Amino acid sequence: MTVYDWPSDDASGSQNSDSSTTPDGGSRPATLVPRSQLRPAGSALAFVPFANWEPERSYLGEPTIRYNVEWKLFAKNRGQAGESELDIVISPRQLWNHILRPKVTDACANKPWKEEETKLVLSVSDRKTSNITKRFPKLDVDWSFVAKQLKDWSKFLGDGKKITVAVTFYYLCVDTGKPGRRGATANQEAELEVRTAGLGRAACIRKVYTLMRCPGRPCMKGDYCWQSEGKYYSLRPYYVRMLADHLQAGKPLNGHDDVPDNFRRLVLDDERQREERE
Repeated sequence: MTVYDWPSDDASGSQNSDSSTTPDGGSRPATLVPRSQLRPAGSALAFVPFANWEPERSYLGEPTIRYNVEWKLFAKNRGQAGESELDIVISPRQLWNHILRPKVTDACANKPWKEEETKLVLSVSDRKTSNITKRFPKLDVDWSFVAKQLKDWSKFLGDGKKITVAVTFYYLCVDTGKPGRRGATANQEAELEVRTAGLGRAACIRKVYTLMRCPGRPCMKGDYCWQSEGKYYSLRPYYVRMLADHLQAGKPLNGHDDVPDNFRRLVLDDERQREERE
């Protein structure tokens, strides 16, 4: 599938041809005009569907929304990580799920940090258009809002303007529970390490299934699910693996109300995407 086959508003109806007659009465072959040149003025551009995205491909000149992302991670009042992501053509939510979130997670691995807030600054290189600044708690960015704004600004791309999304992730340092500062916390962590030391993978998975059994009457999600705020979510295999990793790392898991934040975000993001597709 090419960019011109996407089922979106930016696709024109059919490819036009330009045939003419030769002096001897014959006909010249039809000349095909690239569909990108036939896109009606003012029609909306679209993001490249993630399933069709080719990361190494240049989408220059094709009818896609293109934007740059500058992201930074701050902890201990200074920048700890960050990169430029240029010429992005997939949606902001897919960019977060498949590119940014893994990089942010890696940057925070084994660090005594926790999410505080995320700041977004959306801008376009048009002097008459003001920047938009938004703040979100922890990593709970409204990516649908970002996508809508980029679509609204996509009209500037035809004039050679550039759209930029600046993202700053702010993290707080947390008490590591070292002896001499908060001995009780250190003792609790030491006790937990002893309790979970040597716990095998299979045991962790069995414990996850035990803890995540449906707490009420059997629901449409099956015998195992995650319940949160009155809603039930299917316990997919990769959710189980994430919780098993959590247990195997020696961290506590005491049931539906005690899941880690990254598990909660992943399940809710998956649910939002499912609802959007429907």
